[in-house]
Amino acid sequence: MEKQASTPKFQRLLSHNSKRRLQYQLSEAVTPFVSSTFIDFEDEREYLVKKVFPQLNLLCVEKGSRFEPLDLRWGISEAQKEKGHLIQSCLDYVRHCSPYFICLLGERYGSHRDPKSDLLPRSLEGLGSDPDWLDKNLVVAAVTGNYSFILNNTDNHFASITELEVSYRLTLQNPDKMFFYLRTPKDFSHIQDQFERNALLKKFGSESEYAAKRLKNLKRKIRSYVPNSQIREYTTVEQLGKLVYDDWSNLIANEFFDVSTSLRGAAMEMYQEWQAHAAYQQTLGDDSRYYTSLNASLGFEMDKIIDSVYFKVSEGFPSEESLSSYKDCLSLLNKSTLSGYKDEAGSILAVRGSRGSGKSAFLAYLSKKRSDLPRTPFCAGVKVFFHFVGCNSQSEDLANFMTRYIDEMTEFFLESLPARDQQKCLIDSFHAAMCFGPSVVFLDGMDQFTSSPQFSLKEVSQSRSRSSSVKVKVKLFLRVSLNSVFTLF
Repeated sequence: MEKQASTPKFQRLLSHNSKRRLQYQLSEAVTPFVSSTFIDFEDEREYLVKKVFPQLNLLCVEKGSRFEPLDLRWGISEAQKEKGHLIQSCLDYVRHCSPYFICLLGERYGSHRDPKSDLLPRSLEGLGSDPDWLDKNLVVAAVTGNYSFILNNTDNHFASITELEVSYRLTLQNPDKMFFYLRTPKDFSHIQDQFERNALLKKFGSESEYAAKRLKNLKRKIRSYVPNSQIREYTTVEQLGKLVYDDWSNLIANEFFDVSTSLRGAAMEMYQEWQAHAAYQQTLGDDSRYYTSLNASLGFEMDKIIDSVYFKVSEGFPSEESLSSYKDCLSLLNKSTLSGYKDEAGSILAVRGSRGSGKSAFLAYLSKKRSDLPRTPFCAGVKVFFHFVGCNSQSEDLANFMTRYIDEMTEFFLESLPARDQQKCLIDSFHAAMCFGPSVVFLDGMDQFTSSPQFSLKEVSQSRSRSSSVKVKVKLFLRVSLNSVFTLF
């Protein structure tokens, strides 16, 4: 593969439209795929997950992004392996996480076919009725997963899964965003107990002469494709941690614009609050690494995912229409440009269901879909606001939700930053903000709010009912538990 020069990308997180209205943008996450053999890299992976990756995530947060490495120690099920989808899933994840890639190599080569075996068949039918699990996974990946390079090169018929991951990544673009960490061979000669020494050699040493030769060739291949500055050698996990932190902190610094240089005071507070909820929305609603096919699963009837979805009209809730399909929900979502306001003012879509039924993921997906609607002149005049209870330590506070809504509505429609210390009555300001202009509100976990020391959710609702003569332009999409009663807007 021809090496390509890479130009550092400085992403400005804030842009202004023709009306000079501040628009927040969440940078794409840094999502390195972590490739290695498993049994001999348990300590390294654990150290990175607990000590290094959280620090890198803090750096990303300052840049309006997040650091989300993919570690497949917990991501591949036995069922995927038995069905032949293990290798296909691994390569899918490498592509999804590209251009970011972390590879750890020691002395083990990894799972591979016996070099004395026959070549793989070129079709699923050729596998027979009871194929070896690795044969099945290789052919399925090549035939149904469109990874034909596995069968086209006979050398790959006997390649380990780790080598296939590395080889595939080397064919993709942006070679400057992958790093390889090579562990120096461990020396166990000082261990007196022969049983213990043999156990360690079995865990960390090469599986065979053939495996050692394949691994040596793989490392030679990596050095021919990747600059020496992206290939590191280490001995201890602490040394590895420092190398990983230095490499990826430099990449993050060059990849993203530092938002703190443009925002100060209340503006920075607003952005940081928005960022926490936006990152949560992205993770739940648009992350195919954790949801094999979120779009496909939501295509089934809604009652297979949640217990009930109701479309209610806010004033007195006089009517109730069950939405039985995902298509119905998207139809309603697409109508939420708030046209025909007199007939549809204040409509509410409530997603209710038992714990773990997918309500939050569904609402996150809906909110992202609404946020991504084409920026037509009419849609551009509608504020999309989302709040996910539980995404950070302040999100459960009712006053935090109300303050965020006031801030973003004020900035969006009045084109000025609110003075938080001058808000004499939060409840009145909250209700006033509803009248600034049309808004679509996605609220996840409304029944999990903790009451503010000054007021409760009930008081906010009662205050709203006393001023019901004031017309508001709000559509509310919310997620609550199965038996919750909801009144807010």
